[in-house]
Amino acid sequence: MSLLLPLFPLDLVLLPGVPLPLHVFEPRYKEMVAECLDEKKPFGVVRASSDGVAEIGCTAEILEVTKRYDDGRMDILTRGVERFEVLQVHRDRSFLQAEFTVIEDEPGRPSSKMVEQAVRLHAEIVKLAGAETDGPEESAEHLSFLLA
Repeated sequence: MSLLLPLFPLDLVLLPGVPLPLHVFEPRYKEMVAECLDEKKPFGVVRASSDGVAEIGCTAEILEVTKRYDDGRMDILTRGVERFEVLQVHRDRSFLQAEFTVIEDEPGRPSSKMVEQAVRLHAEIVKLAGAETDGPEESAEHLSFLLA
């Protein structure tokens, strides 16, 4: 029996290391999140479109339930953990589930010169966009995803 990953299709892309606050209000996702909390397991965030769901997604771990409402809705804080590829979608529950495989990152680390250049260019883009933010530290885990 293969393990199935519950899917939460959204109009966004989640990346490893990136936080994602969610307001869970649909009955099917309240059920899904409750199961994930009870079993301390992740769910998968996949980009939804008119063509269905993307083949690549990112698992999300629930860090905290920040608010519970009387009607069962909840606000949760999640964080992206690892990328995965959807092998097959299962539609036998109220929410989608998928057979999946984890996408392993290439081993190794870029040169310090490349890292420095990427962080500098990111800061320039942020400035050109008129935004103000502190960029990630050059030593941050998942630096490429945080820059994206």
